[in-house]
Amino acid sequence: MTTTTPDRPVAVSVLGPPASGKSTLTAALASRHPSSTFRLREYARHRAAQDAALADAVRASKDPLGWLSDSVAGNLVNDAVRGPFRPAPGVLLLLEGYPGNPVQAAHLADLAASVGAALLVLDLQVDQETAWQRARTRRVCPVCGPGSGAEPHRPAEVGPDGECARCGGRLQQRRDDTAGSLAARTGRFHHHYPRIRSRLQERGVPWHTIDTRCPPAAVVAAADAVLGNHPYLSFDPGALIP
Repeated sequence: MTTTTPDRPVAVSVLGPPASGKSTLTAALASRHPSSTFRLREYARHRAAQDAALADAVRASKDPLGWLSDSVAGNLVNDAVRGPFRPAPGVLLLLEGYPGNPVQAAHLADLAASVGAALLVLDLQVDQETAWQRARTRRVCPVCGPGSGAEPHRPAEVGPDGECARCGGRLQQRRDDTAGSLAARTGRFHHHYPRIRSRLQERGVPWHTIDTRCPPAAVVAAADAVLGNHPYLSFDPGALIP
């Protein structure tokens, strides 16, 4: 089990190009450590359902790939990190796929510092051929996917006959895994990546690269090794959930 020190909670940004394994690693870490997981897409949908004005702002700010403007994204992240996702001692804050550009990176680093949290990055690296093969074959469940009526995003566990292992329903390809969308999202990530890294490293945020071409267990072990060596974490490998 991993716990933070009493006076310094820890936030972990899990970054990587599409199909690098962000959702898989985040879910594995959440199952092994006390944590909360923040996904901007899900939080925006949740808050928009409660606030009509925000819903209008979210709809107006989305680009063709579904990305929110920096002002809307920044306000949502600020609301989350100062509210329901505020980092707390003993609970890791996992930020899946965020920040998405250098403006968001600078804002997140400053925000983490303002709430007393130590921020670190797990940078998932994968070659394009492997990532695109994963994207072509992964499937999502329209029933078990997060949010009522929303486009499912997190990969589903596939049953022995190709059905959803949870509900037995029919799986489908994720909409943004189509060739055109995948190419656009991959290009956008690589365009922003160097400046995201420089903005965070300028602010002293530790940056750890993990090769996700390895088997999933090895990827999780590499992430656990990073957490185990963090100065503000107390790590007991023997207490981990298998």
